[in-house]
Amino acid sequence: KMQGLFFDTSLFSEKIKIPGISFSNNPFDAHNGALVVNFNTVFVKVDSKGHVTSAEKQTPLTPLARSLAKKLSPGTHRISLQPNLSFTYSGELIKSFFRKEGFSFENKNVALRSVRNGDHLFYTHSNILTLKEVIAGMLRFSNNFTANQLLLTVGLQRYGPPATLEKGTRALTEYLRQEVKLPKEQFKLVEGSGISRKNRLTPEAIWQLLKDFAPYQDLLQEDNGVLLKTGTLRGVYTMAGYLPGTQPLYFAILLNQSQNYRNKILQILLSTDFSAGKF
Repeated sequence: KMQGLFFDTSLFSEKIKIPGISFSNNPFDAHNGALVVNFNTVFVKVDSKGHVTSAEKQTPLTPLARSLAKKLSPGTHRISLQPNLSFTYSGELIKSFFRKEGFSFENKNVALRSVRNGDHLFYTHSNILTLKEVIAGMLRFSNNFTANQLLLTVGLQRYGPPATLEKGTRALTEYLRQEVKLPKEQFKLVEGSGISRKNRLTPEAIWQLLKDFAPYQDLLQEDNGVLLKTGTLRGVYTMAGYLPGTQPLYFAILLNQSQNYRNKILQILLSTDFSAGKF
């Protein structure tokens, strides 16, 4: 039997607010932080009679998940958790895993406090995925949450706790200026995923990023023989990647317009003969 369960979230600032993220049930609006489970989302299935189950066999259905799904229509739903519910859901989920292994708790409540000097560390759990695998998944599913979690962690490791958005963007900006050699007038970053309209990148900056990313281009998804990544906001359509061929060919498409013509432009690029300057 365990006395109780508490969490220490002091590694990340409590005031992290990603520009472009709003309060909604959309998974792309999931909030970042030190205490995060299941990408700060709840994935549930509701049948025709209103019965709620977990949509993931590995994830138990918790009281909070059942409550959030109560008024949802039949089907599967991924619900983004509001910051004030993340702590509750994490506690319920982690306690359910402990109970599955035969543990019980004297105190049913989950507390929030800092680790004390006399506390004994007896187990550390690390992500089984490599950084390359994490990035590949992030790119495949356009996971804004993962992108900003990585940004916050980079800032944390470079400048120390607590993790803040300012530290993350400063670390990334310094890297792009010093290592990638991007001129400061070609980019401006306010967060790490691209969900904010305050981010700024020129095609030239993206071209240089593609050049530096070339050794890792296999992490991108392939579409008709082209390794690429797309990005979409209302009225903004982008695409960048590597054209097939014997020589390195990088392309960047940035469209600020109501119509999405990036696929048509890609087809024009694919039909163009770039050999010997024939374009």
